[in-house]
Amino acid sequence: MSKPLAVATTLDPVSIQRVLRAVYARASLARLHGPAVYDVAHIRTVMATLPPPRDAVEAAHHRYRARLSLFPWWYALMANATAIPLLLAAWLRARRPGRAPTRPGEPGPVIVVQTNKPLPGYWRSLMPADLVPPDADPPVLMHDAIPATPGPAVRALVAECRRRYPLGFYFRYLVGTDLARVSTLTSVPGRSVIAYDGERNVANPLAAKLCEDAGCAYVGVMHGNYRPNLTMAYLAFTRYYAWDQCFVDQFTGLLGCDPRQFVVAPPLGFLRLDLPAAPPDPAYLTYYLSGESEAQLRCLRAALDRVAARHGPYRVRLHPTWAWNDVVRRCFDPAVIEDPGLVGLPESLAGTRYAAGLNSSALVQAHFSGRALILDDVSNPAEYAGLVEQAIFPVVFPHRRLSEVAGG
Repeated sequence: MSKPLAVATTLDPVSIQRVLRAVYARASLARLHGPAVYDVAHIRTVMATLPPPRDAVEAAHHRYRARLSLFPWWYALMANATAIPLLLAAWLRARRPGRAPTRPGEPGPVIVVQTNKPLPGYWRSLMPADLVPPDADPPVLMHDAIPATPGPAVRALVAECRRRYPLGFYFRYLVGTDLARVSTLTSVPGRSVIAYDGERNVANPLAAKLCEDAGCAYVGVMHGNYRPNLTMAYLAFTRYYAWDQCFVDQFTGLLGCDPRQFVVAPPLGFLRLDLPAAPPDPAYLTYYLSGESEAQLRCLRAALDRVAARHGPYRVRLHPTWAWNDVVRRCFDPAVIEDPGLVGLPESLAGTRYAAGLNSSALVQAHFSGRALILDDVSNPAEYAGLVEQAIFPVVFPHRRLSEVAGG
């Protein structure tokens, strides 16, 4: 009898919430990073159906509708059905007796990241000097580890979402869970909440409102080279620091974002690296991965093998935070894989003639650090064409194309 009891005791609201959130993540990840999210024609079609939002609640719901356009019709039904017990679990958890109040922490900026593999010094290196002074050392907090404290302001916003969209259970779950954590951070008036990865959160416009109403700043910092995409529609921050005007043009012209929030401030301390001396036997190219699918990796393997036959050896550098690097190890010989945990980026760039890839921040760093580029138009030609159409980093830099280097 003890075994069933042991199983039953694990089915508390927190456990249910964790299991169902894991199901959400697995079902959603491929679509949210798939080709449709970057397709300019699809973005324009969806944006044409979304009138300018009246306020932050409607802007958040527009982002929700844009996200659902990436999925088949049944996904919304599944997500809303699954969100009902998630909302119940969150409600039960909030009503637990004896919950200690969350300590607000010290005044000053705080950096919130969503990756589960924060790199030492990485987040700090992206900070503009006017946002965080060079001698400051702001805390870096994991988004999911921040205690959820849904205060009156959060409850009022979620209630307004419920009033306007009574059947939007999934929408309210996404909004409520994000705002409850942001609310914890806004308990210190005047604080800057620096949200990495917050560009894609459905609750983003409401998080900005929550912070500003509490006397805090909700600040976004471009944290990598990425294409503005459909999940970033109606982006809203107190300030958003972009690397270049070309990204601002896409946010405002394609995605309906308010231009007043943007500050162009390339983090040259992050982008321009001091490279050590080159080794005597550099690789012909090093490919810097950025979340390619298994099918793309197999296509890439064939092209890089042709490069090796024509020009010389290559390396494939794992992405420092992507969770599916094990797929890379299935597609490539271990001898050509470069581990960023063992080889720093300056050493990697010094040890190669060309930096190759498609949409990796390492390519931008390579350009600013004096390395020549080869851009991948083979494994995902549609994305390469989309980058050309949007005229953003890295296609605006001088480069060769992988198809011409690899040959037929």
